[in-house]
Amino acid sequence: MGAEPIKGLGNRTPMMIERRRTPAPEPASRLMHRPEVMDVRAAADYLGVSCDTLYKYLSEDRIPAFKLGNRWRFKKTVLDQWMESESRKGTTAKAEGH
Repeated sequence: MGAEPIKGLGNRTPMMIERRRTPAPEPASRLMHRPEVMDVRAAADYLGVSCDTLYKYLSEDRIPAFKLGNRWRFKKTVLDQWMESESRKGTTAKAEGH
């Protein structure tokens, strides 16, 4: 004897429906304890952008990074300084009416 289908679900039972869950945000303690040198995936996660966006920024020379062998690497302290600088630029541009 199986579970009875619920009206509106067709022949599927509630157990058959996959729930999509958005990942929980990382705890602040984990964000604070990132390694000093990050790869593209970790840096994109840290900055809250996709890897594709980060590669675009690299190709446009918009973000500080260095290559170790043939892989891009990012220093957390340098990214923090860059973000601070970028946020000041945005604040200045808004104040000037741009």
